[in-house]
Amino acid sequence: MVQDDPGSAPSPGWYEDPINRGQERLWDGQQWTNEVRDPVPAQPDPELQIPSPGPPRPTTEAHRLPAGGNRDSFLVAGASVVLAAGIFAAISTLLTIVAFISLDLETRFQVTNWIALPGDLLAIAAAAVAIAAFRARTQRRSLLATAASLFLTAFAFYFASDLYSMLDNILGDSSEPGAIPVAATRAVGDFAFIAAAWLVASTFRKQQNRGNRSYLFVAAISLAIYAFFMATSRLVNFVAITDHYDYVPGGIKTGIIFIVLAFLILSAAWIIVSIGFRQYEIAGRDLFIAIGAFIASGAYLVATIGSAIYTGASNFEEATQTAAVWIAAVSTMLLCVAAALVAGGFMASRRASTHGTSLAPRDWPEPQARR
Repeated sequence: MVQDDPGSAPSPGWYEDPINRGQERLWDGQQWTNEVRDPVPAQPDPELQIPSPGPPRPTTEAHRLPAGGNRDSFLVAGASVVLAAGIFAAISTLLTIVAFISLDLETRFQVTNWIALPGDLLAIAAAAVAIAAFRARTQRRSLLATAASLFLTAFAFYFASDLYSMLDNILGDSSEPGAIPVAATRAVGDFAFIAAAWLVASTFRKQQNRGNRSYLFVAAISLAIYAFFMATSRLVNFVAITDHYDYVPGGIKTGIIFIVLAFLILSAAWIIVSIGFRQYEIAGRDLFIAIGAFIASGAYLVATIGSAIYTGASNFEEATQTAAVWIAAVSTMLLCVAAALVAGGFMASRRASTHGTSLAPRDWPEPQARR
């Protein structure tokens, strides 16, 4: 029904989300909130003989959602690029295993990659589910929870791989410089990512949205910790090889420094995203997430450059091993593109949410059923 008082705002309740297709957003009577949910079918009143139609969307130009306000297409594209990055990462892992076999290395040196390979495949599956979630009109939250759970399981395999590497170097008395602390710091980073994925999955499994921002804030901080420990592992590796070997090619040193810098930038990006989850206003949240995603895109670009410099200066014994490293660099470059797409999506969303008050004008209808 239409508001009788031309100066009044719609009453508080769940309305069709003007920003994200296929969801509902809570209107508190004055402005849009961060509370969103999948549409809940209205329960018909058995006393009513004639069903009431659902609320129409406003059609006047003044109240129309600005172009680009729907970020779904950006997120679908971003998740698609992440899927491609996962495929390249899996190919890189497979080629590394093939190279180790060709070099006739001991089986224990191959196990680390064999353990990591299922993680790559699960990451691909997680990206595919995320694509389905961003395209879905219903069950988006449950699909996103599934995607987060798959990422959690993927990093559980990476954690197991690094843990095996650490224990193997301890028990096998490895002479590889810095192998034990490198694997240990990577394992800590993997665990931080697992914690973040668990928090995200828990957020989307919740029926109510209370506390969601706190969960996502802690998840972003956990991802910042993950990136920091990944930077630490590369830094430990840098110190170890420069102390152990009399001569290290300048390209290898430069490449590692670039990768360390990239992970530190990525950590800063996640801290900025975490600030976004502390914002009450949707426009403020989307702005911080977009800035964080743009910075993350830059971090992956720096990492790609570092990988290229490192690979160019390295002298691998097997051509397959060289190909594996180059393909891994392509995977990183794709993550750069994916982060840029996510940033573009949230900037488009912010442009729409800054018109939040006009998206609930005086003629915005009340929901037919209060939920």
